[in-house]
Amino acid sequence: MKQIAPNVVLLEREDWGARADLPRLGGPEAGYALIPRERRVYDMRHHTVVVDTDVTKSVWESADEVKAGAQRLQNIRPDLGADTPYNFVGFLMPGSAIAFCEGRGYDRSGAHTAGEDGRQPYPYNYFNVSGIATALQGNFELPIDLTSWLPALQAWGAHLKSVFPNIGTATVCGQAVCGHRDYSRFSGLNATACPGRYLYEILPRLTHELPQPVEEHEMKLYGVRRPIGYFVYVANGIVKHYVFNGTTLRKRQDAGLLPKEAIALTGEAAKTFLAIPDGPAIL
Repeated sequence: MKQIAPNVVLLEREDWGARADLPRLGGPEAGYALIPRERRVYDMRHHTVVVDTDVTKSVWESADEVKAGAQRLQNIRPDLGADTPYNFVGFLMPGSAIAFCEGRGYDRSGAHTAGEDGRQPYPYNYFNVSGIATALQGNFELPIDLTSWLPALQAWGAHLKSVFPNIGTATVCGQAVCGHRDYSRFSGLNATACPGRYLYEILPRLTHELPQPVEEHEMKLYGVRRPIGYFVYVANGIVKHYVFNGTTLRKRQDAGLLPKEAIALTGEAAKTFLAIPDGPAIL
């Protein structure tokens, strides 16, 4: 198991218990060459539509659940071969963490997104070759607030960029990360709700960059509207608190631009909050 970020882990096939008696697809064992990493240019997101039967839909409470889910995916689509069709599968976990499991992995072609782009030379014209597909386990047509998992998804995107230098440089949707449905004009097989409404809605907010870390207790000033200011308190690259005018805060929360945990402080309470080491003492 690899620690990708504080809230992100990657389970390799040995970690989640991939069956050795099933063929490894998309690579030399199946008669295909491994794919040069610089040839991966599309970042595509899916959902598995696997039903989560407990009350926390599409949130997986334990490592055992994650491993069992990854094992199930290995042969869930026999029409696509007895191997996970995606490169990676992410399992949302409590506490805003995500456990990603290796499917086809970094260097093998997948069986996830049909069609070809008509621009790149063979075989890189095929999306299953030039794209990296990350699926989230669950059905994201069902309501779920993914705000708290955004930092983990962002960390995963940054990890992909560290491995694939050109990922996100090609797009079919006008942004760095596209959903399966965005590829529908290239093949009717992509005419689907995938990756689900609630995952699809946050894709425009995903990039392949992480914010530059800053020192603990450093206050970054994003703007001032006297006498009420708004600030973002950042600790080691992780947003800790927001201080907003209450009305502005609520509007931004409703628009999905701020997490539900954001707080609004005014007057003396704000001054007290801002009186921290290396931060402004007043608005």
